[in-house]
Amino acid sequence: MKLIFLIFILFASFVYVKSECCGAYIIRYSLNEGHTKCNESIPGGEQKTTVDNDGLWNDIFSKLDRRRPRCWIAVCYDGRNHPGSYCGHGSCNIFGCNCDGGCITGEGEHPQDPYQNFMDLYGNYVNRARLGGDLENFLP
Repeated sequence: MKLIFLIFILFASFVYVKSECCGAYIIRYSLNEGHTKCNESIPGGEQKTTVDNDGLWNDIFSKLDRRRPRCWIAVCYDGRNHPGSYCGHGSCNIFGCNCDGGCITGEGEHPQDPYQNFMDLYGNYVNRARLGGDLENFLP
């Protein structure tokens, strides 16, 4: 009976455990004229090479100039691409939570706005951009 009570207390305590998760966010963008490579001016940018079936992205990018590459990048709150899958200052658990040193945040007016920080850094190179959600829900 004591064992069951201890197991119950253990599981009940997990409800109150909360940790900050540091996932990356996807930004899809097209480049201004004169720029032909996604990673040329924006470190970490990749060319979009697959077709999405969700409709939304196809509608947005079908209106863009087709001579410009369609790009995507995984960014942290600071608007930059960082190595690894998560945006922690240190190592994170397998779910991208409880990172040593907390999450990477931006500086200035928008510390937790990945889109605004991306545009502040790279707006001169980008024709159009759209925040696409977190990396876990994106399949390139």
